[in-house]
Amino acid sequence: MRPSVTLRLAAVLVLGVPAPAAAQDEALVEQFAPLLAAEDARNYDPGLFRRALVAPDSQVRAFAALAAGRIGDPRATPGLLTLLGQPDSSVSVA
Repeated sequence: MRPSVTLRLAAVLVLGVPAPAAAQDEALVEQFAPLLAAEDARNYDPGLFRRALVAPDSQVRAFAALAAGRIGDPRATPGLLTLLGQPDSSVSVA
């Protein structure tokens, strides 16, 4: 993982995402890391984002939405539109 991705992952987990239970830390890192790498490289991977945008964890869905938007690939639009009706407002806002 490139240093900028590692630093951003730390910032997301420490500052931008509510702290999950300790047992969830590793699982969340494993889900956030490929999204951060894709965003950093500006590389929209349809399979990666398809899975992340429907992840059980709302933090992952919200971050995937932000990352997809920052990448700016129009292929993300259908997946992003499905998030607008999410009951968790942090997901629909993202």
